Amino acid sequence: MTSSNQRWMTVLLSVGVAWAVSCERPEKVAPEEAPKQEESAPTAHAEVKSEEKSEEKSTEAVDAWRETADKADLMLRQRLMGKVMETVKDEGFVAAVTVCHGEAEPMTEAVGEEMNVKIGRVSERLRNPNNVGPDWVAPLIAKAEGKAHYATEGDALRVVKPLNIAQNCLNCHGQTDQLAEGVAEALQKHYPEDKATGYKLGDIRGWVWVEVH
Repeated sequence: MTSSNQRWMTVLLSVGVAWAVSCERPEKVAPEEAPKQEESAPTAHAEVKSEEKSEEKSTEAVDAWRETADKADLMLRQRLMGKVMETVKDEGFVAAVTVCHGEAEPMTEAVGEEMNVKIGRVSERLRNPNNVGPDWVAPLIAKAEGKAHYATEGDALRVVKPLNIAQNCLNCHGQTDQLAEGVAEALQKHYPEDKATGYKLGDIRGWVWVEVH
């Protein structure tokens, strides 16, 4: 091979190497850019997880509210009915009317303070005119269809639970001929505008309402 041919071969090889290197450069850049795109994916995934945790926490909060409301409701029923039945056993139904008149409201307030809730009793046919409840109670009862009903309203859980007439309740809340001796007179004395008689066994006498924040 002549020196002229050798020079041309050298030039051709140089051009070939340069072309090959220039063709490989995009392949080297692509893998470097790919991880940058992959890095953004975990961030979005993390945001989804964060939202899921937030929703989960909200559900836990509502469950805690429900548990508190249920405890407060049960506490009021047990204390109030326990006191009434104890009085009936020891002194009779007339004395029980007096106990309800004097102790039911303070007992309800005590349960509310102890459980850190707002709680009370309400009825469409009131005995105690003070038991009217907040404005939200009546609409919630209308939705309850005779059963316990829970509703989350902003930063609070609101609950209504029915009070059903049991056999012993008829002595103070039943038909006129079912009232225990002396009860009608006691009701007239303590509750002159009483509307809470005339019920039958199993009727809804009223409701316990609870508001938890």
